[in-house]
Amino acid sequence: MGISSSFLAGAQPAAGAAPDSVTAETKRKLTIFPVASYSPETSFSFGAKGIYVIRPAGSYVRDRPTSYSLTFFYTLKQQIISSLRADIWQNHNRDHWQGTANFNDYPYVFFGIGNKAPESAEENYTSLSWDGFVQYERRVSPKIYVGGRYDFRHEEITETEASGMLAAGVIEGSTGTRASGLGPTLSYDTRNHLYIPGKGAYHQASVQAFGKALGGSTSFNRYTLDFRKYFPAPGRAVVAIQAQVTATSGNVPFQYLAAIGGSTLLRGYLNARYRDRHAEVFQAEYRLPLFWRIGAVAFAAAGKVAPDLSELVPTSLHPAGGLGVRYRLNDEGINLRVDAALSKSMPAVYFSLYEAF
Repeated sequence: MGISSSFLAGAQPAAGAAPDSVTAETKRKLTIFPVASYSPETSFSFGAKGIYVIRPAGSYVRDRPTSYSLTFFYTLKQQIISSLRADIWQNHNRDHWQGTANFNDYPYVFFGIGNKAPESAEENYTSLSWDGFVQYERRVSPKIYVGGRYDFRHEEITETEASGMLAAGVIEGSTGTRASGLGPTLSYDTRNHLYIPGKGAYHQASVQAFGKALGGSTSFNRYTLDFRKYFPAPGRAVVAIQAQVTATSGNVPFQYLAAIGGSTLLRGYLNARYRDRHAEVFQAEYRLPLFWRIGAVAFAAAGKVAPDLSELVPTSLHPAGGLGVRYRLNDEGINLRVDAALSKSMPAVYFSLYEAF
């Protein structure tokens, strides 16, 4: 049986549906599944992901669902990766809360700072960290949300390479960091679906000030502009594009420098493979439903980092691309994402919930 249009439209109301149609009963869905993966940092890892989705009784058909997800991994190098995520919609999409809480005892790779940081600069380190964020936004018009975000991080660097830059202590944050930051957010949201939009846009601007007055160990600022657009394409496909710019100022620990690489920004490079004061990333995906709950994705991306904003021009970009498979876990449209990416640095495979953007 061919996949229904809900792969792209999910629980959105059909054309002509009454906007005040009400859910008679509370709907809940819990999905738990095991995951095994491999990465150069962790070797083989084993764990599980779970997602709980709820639509309270009295919800309008157009209301976005609330979801909670939990991830736990244990690696053959005896590391722990755990994350709790909440995405809460209230008062018929008027109030939006979201946040994460993470605990990781995890190996990372540091290549230094700059857009030309060489592979030969690679050094391994292990971080023991608690981190997360809480964000609240209030809808002030049909398309605009205004709110604020609080971020925190407490990190200890427990292992470094004796001859590396981190062991020498020449990099801000090389022994760990304590960060606490707060600032405003402004969002423009016309997506027709929360998890798998088929059309519309999502743009967000945020500013965060981190400082000792909030309990941090150093003072710095981060500024982010994130632009996303979704277009219908022939054959029930969707083209999704994203452009993101991150800038920093002040005494920034290396953990909070603008970075590219990882499972959502420039797949195909190690997490934070390139870091500097500022960064830009451009991404595009072609998302095609195939059959039943299965879909396919082709993606391409490019990005760079720079010490000065004037250097964020579309030259010396690091390219990457790949293919992916999607499995729709529930009727709300939440996907299990499996991506295989290739870059000039390395091949990589990613397992995750939700789309990359």
